[in-house]
Amino acid sequence: LNQSIKTGTVEQTSVLLRGELSEFPFDKQEGIFEVHTKLSKTSLDYTQGWPALSDMTADLLFRNRALYI
Repeated sequence: LNQSIKTGTVEQTSVLLRGELSEFPFDKQEGIFEVHTKLSKTSLDYTQGWPALSDMTADLLFRNRALYI
């Protein structure tokens, strides 16, 4: 994902961390880690064989090991 987002503007970001860091990434539900980011004017080129997206607005939610767009 680090190399997939080519351009864009971060409009807002929030972070929630609840639990002991030694238990991260909280696979047994012993805590929660969330990063919620609103992006605009974003270009995404995920991987070969997938179509590139441009000028998109998106909400990204990282929750423990999962990513939701």
